[in-house]
Amino acid sequence: MITSVKSESSLNLPIRFLCRHFRASTSGYYHWKKRSSRIRFATKSAICKRIKEIFIDSGETYGSPRIFDSLKDEGIAISENTVAKYMRELELDARLKKRYWVQTTDSNHYGPIAPRLFKAEDDDSLPPRPGELIAGDITYLKLGGSFLYLAVVIDLFNREIVGWSMRGSLETQLVLDALDMAMER
Repeated sequence: MITSVKSESSLNLPIRFLCRHFRASTSGYYHWKKRSSRIRFATKSAICKRIKEIFIDSGETYGSPRIFDSLKDEGIAISENTVAKYMRELELDARLKKRYWVQTTDSNHYGPIAPRLFKAEDDDSLPPRPGELIAGDITYLKLGGSFLYLAVVIDLFNREIVGWSMRGSLETQLVLDALDMAMER
C-alpha cells in the first residue's frame, strides 16, 4: 500500500496530505489507482486489429455492442461508438446474411405427374397461330407478413400474357378469373 509519493525534488509527500490538498478522498484515489492499473489504453491500430480478430472469431456475426463488451472484458478502454466507427472504417458489417430458403414445392414425390404433351424447345410442337395453345401458372408474392397470389395465363404462340388474376387467398376463383380474362381476349 502506497503511503507517500516521491516528487521530483525527492520529497516524500503523504497520500492523505495530497488528497486533502486536491480535495479528493483517499479511498477514491486508491480506487482510481487500482482501476487505472487494470485498464489498458491501446493504440488505434492495435484496437482495430483486435476488433477484426474478435469479428472473425465470432463468425462475422458480432456487431459493435458485442465487440465493445469483449474489449471491455479484456480491459481495453474504448467507447461503443468508437468501436462502431472503427468497424465502419474496416468495412466490417455484422448484419446476418440471409440464408437461401427454398420456396418452391418439392417435385420429388410419389403422386401422379401429368404427361408432357409438347416441348417448347421443338419448333414443330409450338402452335402456328395465336390462341391455339395456352398455359398457366400460379405464384405468390410476399407483401409484409402476408401473401398475394397471382395466376397467369400465357399464349404459347408469342408468350404473351392473355389473362391474369390476383387474390389474397389461393382459391379456385383465382384461376377461373385469369382463365375468363384469357378467353375474353
